Amino acid sequence: MKQYATHIEKVLTNPTMTRDLKNGRTAFWCETSQTVIVRNPKAMDGGTAFMPDLGVNYFLEVLQ
Repeated sequence: MKQYATHIEKVLTNPTMTRDLKNGRTAFWCETSQTVIVRNPKAMDGGTAFMPDLGVNYFLEVLQ
């Protein structure tokens, strides 16, 4: 779990790309690990992180 948390922190501090999303959320993309992080300040858990099958296309075209 600590490795996962460390990875999330690295992506949040040095993302390949970021996007503003609906409802005050922010998306972060890491090209190296193909990871999406969606930071949601309104959610109790703060958001989510995952590795989408569509890669960067998911980040650019699907997230809203």
